[in-house]
Amino acid sequence: MGEHDLSAERGASMNLDPTLQRLLDALQGSIGIAQRERVAGELQVRPTDDGGIALYFHPSRVEIVVDRHRLQGILRDVPGAVPPPVNNNDPYPFVKIAANVVEGSFDAVLSWAIEAVKLRSAGRRGVIKDSRSTSADAKPQTKCPRCNQYVLLANGECPGCDN
Repeated sequence: MGEHDLSAERGASMNLDPTLQRLLDALQGSIGIAQRERVAGELQVRPTDDGGIALYFHPSRVEIVVDRHRLQGILRDVPGAVPPPVNNNDPYPFVKIAANVVEGSFDAVLSWAIEAVKLRSAGRRGVIKDSRSTSADAKPQTKCPRCNQYVLLANGECPGCDN
């Protein structure tokens, strides 16, 4: 298929909120992403190197993956972002952000969206390093060889695969 700008085409087909459409366009202009539409009008965004899903776009909200150790950072930077349930033990949970919240914190949301794509892209090689990283974040991580989406837990199990 090659490099084809799918953002406007896909966003329009699912009646994406204009602010979320702008976020999708800005994300595509900033970093290499691949998109795939799913059932119920949900648009999946992942790195072009076929990493795990980094974002889900819904008509009126976006869900962004974040390293659990950095969860407080996105909640601080994007007031109104909804954290994952307390009982969610996924090392890479998704944070829900409504379109009106994106509008009020657009630059911060775009920054975290770019980081999410980098996180999923770096999954096979280790953690990403950027201005928000600390030396404590720099632990090597190994992706599950079966699903190629989740990083293995310390005991070697995948949190996403049936054990």
